[in-house]
Amino acid sequence: MKTAILLIGNVRTWDYCKENFKHTFSKYNPDIYVVVDSYRYGHHPVIQNRINDSSDETVDVRYLTDQFCGFNVKFISIRPRISQTYNHVSNKFSGMETVFSQVEKLKHGVDNLVQEYDLVIKTRCDMLYKNFEIGSLENKKVIIDSGNVYPNDCVIISNHENMKKISEFMYEEMFNPLYEDSNQQPPHGLLNNAFKHLKLDVEKKNIMDCVVRKGNKKEYY
Repeated sequence: MKTAILLIGNVRTWDYCKENFKHTFSKYNPDIYVVVDSYRYGHHPVIQNRINDSSDETVDVRYLTDQFCGFNVKFISIRPRISQTYNHVSNKFSGMETVFSQVEKLKHGVDNLVQEYDLVIKTRCDMLYKNFEIGSLENKKVIIDSGNVYPNDCVIISNHENMKKISEFMYEEMFNPLYEDSNQQPPHGLLNNAFKHLKLDVEKKNIMDCVVRKGNKKEYY
């Protein structure tokens, strides 16, 4: 089974989390796609206040290449924090630069998959995982983590076609929304409408153990 893993967002605490990542996903022999912000952490102000640390640092391709040494990396891209394209989103998504940034990164990653994959896993660099099995993956099935606000966007697992359609819907919805509530509880309303619009069967699994913030501070949801 050909597997791609998309690491989307910020590199953050990858140096701490990568051994757990390897333990969790090595059995799939995945190709790795890294699409991150130029800022290492990029924590939301709420998180900065919670961990009492707002300092940050920039990353470059050399840093990322070193951090992902030993992984089968097919693609690395550093995206601008705020794309000029965001200026053209619908007024419904005004002030949601971070959401757009994540959606744009996901679409960019999916668009640059180098082959057709049977399994595509979208996740992030700052997570630890529990032991879980993906199991069967029917044509219209998508798997997400069972924690936090539904639908949890930390991990999204599906086939290549579904992941492409999800990323395209979310991106286009921010410019020409089809649903009145896509901007609710961002990005959860947007992702939920992607699932509904595409008539996907959502399965929740206990996947995520915790998120590891700057300073290797663990947060459980």
